[in-house]
Amino acid sequence: MAETNFNYSKLLRNLVTEDNVLNEVVVSFLYQLFPRDLFVRAFSLLESADMFIYVWMPTPKEADELLESLYNGTPLYRPIVRPRGPDDRPVCVDLDHWFCSCTEFAATCRPHLVGDTPLSDALFRPTEAADPDDCFGMLAGLQHLRADPEKLMCEHLFAFAILLQTDLRVLRHFSTGPGAQVFVLGITSIDEWLKLHLNVV
Repeated sequence: MAETNFNYSKLLRNLVTEDNVLNEVVVSFLYQLFPRDLFVRAFSLLESADMFIYVWMPTPKEADELLESLYNGTPLYRPIVRPRGPDDRPVCVDLDHWFCSCTEFAATCRPHLVGDTPLSDALFRPTEAADPDDCFGMLAGLQHLRADPEKLMCEHLFAFAILLQTDLRVLRHFSTGPGAQVFVLGITSIDEWLKLHLNVV
């Protein structure tokens, strides 16, 4: 199969079986598929209990409804990674615009900023469209993207994309039950939502 036709979402949604168990065969394959230990770092982040997804919901919802809305609805949400040290800052992720506030992601653009070529010319060119069913792989087919998608990826973007752009089953596996390691929190108060943006985002 040609790399341009590879459906990452279809593969990553098989990370968790129907019985809510990690599929070790898929985990091993993904380890080989992604470069420079990216999968290992993203998977470690998924198991770190440092990932939070804050969801704005003016009307309170049950926990399962809240998770389903992240796949079946269009809620306003903020994926955030808790700082690891006292001097660290929270990492904010925006999957819709493929942006992360971490230094690793910023470093991918830095060489283009110091060069003579404008950033838009350095990173963009016409490309073929991606498979419309492959939410996770859409980065590779963004109109005009020149840079290698793997270079515009960090562990935070990868981990949240695994949770939010593959299958609801994967999100449930990591965010529900006694062993939950990713926290999905609904916010119903506009004051609390604004405080989140002032204090974290």
